[in-house]
Amino acid sequence: MGRFCYWPILTFLISFEALAWKLLIIRSVSDAGRVFTTRTLKELDRLPGQEGTFTVDNASIVAETVEIGDFYTRWRLKDPLAKAPFERGLTVTFHPSPKAVWPLQKSFGPTLALLGKKPDDGAKMKGWQLRFHSGLGLTESVSGVSGAVEGTRNLLQGEFSRFQEIFRGFRWNMGMRLDIESNEVRDLIARSNRGYLIFGLGFYPGEGRFRLNELFPGKTLSPHVGLSLGLGYSSGQWGPFSQSGLSLVLPHIWAGFDLPLNPPWNLGFEIGLESVISHEKLPGGQKQKISQTNGKVGFSFRYSSDDG
Repeated sequence: MGRFCYWPILTFLISFEALAWKLLIIRSVSDAGRVFTTRTLKELDRLPGQEGTFTVDNASIVAETVEIGDFYTRWRLKDPLAKAPFERGLTVTFHPSPKAVWPLQKSFGPTLALLGKKPDDGAKMKGWQLRFHSGLGLTESVSGVSGAVEGTRNLLQGEFSRFQEIFRGFRWNMGMRLDIESNEVRDLIARSNRGYLIFGLGFYPGEGRFRLNELFPGKTLSPHVGLSLGLGYSSGQWGPFSQSGLSLVLPHIWAGFDLPLNPPWNLGFEIGLESVISHEKLPGGQKQKISQTNGKVGFSFRYSSDDG
């Protein structure tokens, strides 16, 4: 009689374990087969780095979350030698544990291993971003003028750049930036326009993520810091006088965080501090050096993908 009491308990445990398995449709797969996208499961936490097992007919792979949005999640294979044994539109079985891998027979080995492919350090992030900043001038000095220039200086900035991950967490970016500046000095309104070619380095720490549930429920915020340099052309109008010349950004330092939207999109918020040096020529041929320090805040839209 006692033996039969175990059957309901065993049946319940088996049924409970079966609930952990989910059927998912593969939404996209990268060209190299290392990154793929599925719908977002409500059972998963929003923290990147969670692992799970994906199973097809005779193969199982372990992957970890890279980006988690409201509707879609991007996964990256854990094994650097593995390639996803499925394609877009295929229905696979998912289990939220990396220990749910089915034993593979030798005949199925080539399904997962990329024969002849050298190990790599994982897929590299790449993509493009749009930045918009609004700021105030903190200090300004002009050669030939004693003391600092007193006035109110406002600026708007727009930037487009491409970025590429060097190694995990570090990225370089290159692009173009346009500045529009308005400076009011003793009832005189001066306007300047500057265009730059910029080059930057950013640090996006994969393990430095934090959460602000009060502001963004269920969202994971990823902090980042960076530094960039710029070289460009400036032109300005001071009352009846105009001037133009070479401008340098040496440097621009920023810090902020990214808020993941639906992969592969991210929304970023930043604060920054920069030093701008302009060497301009006046209509009479005189040369003038203008040194400025600016503080600014802004946001960015970032589109990212993977090489692998």
